[in-house]
Amino acid sequence: MIRKLLHFLVLTCLLNILFIQVQAQVLTGNPVEPAIPNQNPFFDASTNHDPSVTFENSNNKGLVFPRTDLTQWEFKTDLLDGSMFPTAFDGMIVYNVGTGSTLTGQGQIVSVTPGFYYFYNPTGTMDISDGYWIKLGSGGDNIYTADGTINGNRLVDLDGNNIAFGDVRNYKIGDNPQITAPSAIMELESTTKGILIPRLKTSERNAISSPANGLLVYDLDYGQFWYFNGTIWVTAIGPQGPIGLTGPAGAVGPTGPMGLTGLTGLTGPEGDMGMIGPPGPTGLTGPSGAVGATGPQGPQGVQGNTGAVGAAGIAGNTGAKGATGVTGAAGANGATGPTGPTGATGPLVAGASGYTLRHDGASWVGNNIIYNDGTNVGIGTSSPNQKLHVNGYVNMANGYAIAAAATNIKITYGRIDYGSLSNNLRAWNPIPHGLSQAYQVMVSLYNCSDDSFQVYPAGVSVCTFNSGGSGPWYYCIENKSGSTRNISIVWMAIGIP
Repeated sequence: MIRKLLHFLVLTCLLNILFIQVQAQVLTGNPVEPAIPNQNPFFDASTNHDPSVTFENSNNKGLVFPRTDLTQWEFKTDLLDGSMFPTAFDGMIVYNVGTGSTLTGQGQIVSVTPGFYYFYNPTGTMDISDGYWIKLGSGGDNIYTADGTINGNRLVDLDGNNIAFGDVRNYKIGDNPQITAPSAIMELESTTKGILIPRLKTSERNAISSPANGLLVYDLDYGQFWYFNGTIWVTAIGPQGPIGLTGPAGAVGPTGPMGLTGLTGLTGPEGDMGMIGPPGPTGLTGPSGAVGATGPQGPQGVQGNTGAVGAAGIAGNTGAKGATGVTGAAGANGATGPTGPTGATGPLVAGASGYTLRHDGASWVGNNIIYNDGTNVGIGTSSPNQKLHVNGYVNMANGYAIAAAATNIKITYGRIDYGSLSNNLRAWNPIPHGLSQAYQVMVSLYNCSDDSFQVYPAGVSVCTFNSGGSGPWYYCIENKSGSTRNISIVWMAIGIP
């Protein structure tokens, strides 16, 4: 670029010297001779054919450029027709004396200070609107100063191309640039800022052509991070839903047949090392001995013969360990080992359809006490009509027995919110179990873990209600916390639907 500008400058000067009249702005100290046709230089100010003119006669001489104020500069564009000034002033050089900004409508507005400038307008032929002034010696496209810093904001336009760094190094942006993590190819450090992942709508995310495996975006419609797993888009990070209530414990099923002994598990990791005991106290430092008086300096002795070369000194400490080399490629997979022998065939057990296994102490036999027809399971019946059909009594863990009947047993549960309850006040509600006959109702506090509240069943002194036979069960609650509190209870009922 600089060479091109110098050629344009010299050509302009030569044309002015050869063709401009006497009253023009170009003056020379000696006649101009067209003596170098078909040579590389088209303007030569160094050759001298007069032997009387020595090298010293050219001292203190130079080329004087036009001086102008670019903050007041206005282009004359009436002659720009594609043949006159065909480059639309691209490469024109001036010396600027002004400080400030160029005028509106005179190319792109830029800030200028005193110095040499050239007009950069590579695509213009009859238009200057995209051109702008560039200061000579500003480093061209180099955006860095001599000490490696950037003086002001810079915009790098790749013009549709990509940029990539091919070497394997530790790149860091942010605080403490002199400290990098050796295992990170890119590190960002800041205590006041974060990294902003591209934010897209769901339709924009789905419109990405051939997304790379692991591509990460933030979906504005979902308010979540999503990444492409190689096949589909999946959520990466999302809010955790609330933990549901713990359901009632199911009945303990019968013990199934013992399975084959599994393979020995892997040895667990070694436990953490115990704490190191504290170091013992440091012993007292003994007193320092007195420094003896310095003796008088003796006379210098006669210089002796040069002694023999001493033994080699002790080797220096080993230097710091070099950086770990790049991990080599993974080795090929080893050959698959031979298939182990087939295990022994288990015992054949006789039995009818739907029977389950039972060990009678000597061998496994078929048994229809627990009957499975592939859809329902019966206990004490070979024709179950529900997922679990029990023909007989069911003994609950607390010893309460439920008789078998033509109707089914149902378990219901729910939650009652009493709302705000003042101190030493009571509130009560019927339990909406929805059963025609409730055998057992259990109630527990939902959001209190102390003794500030007391739950009473129907019939006690603080609750004068009774169950009313097969009607709803009543429970009341008393606030003993000393202040107004919000309270709820959970309940579970067992009975006939």
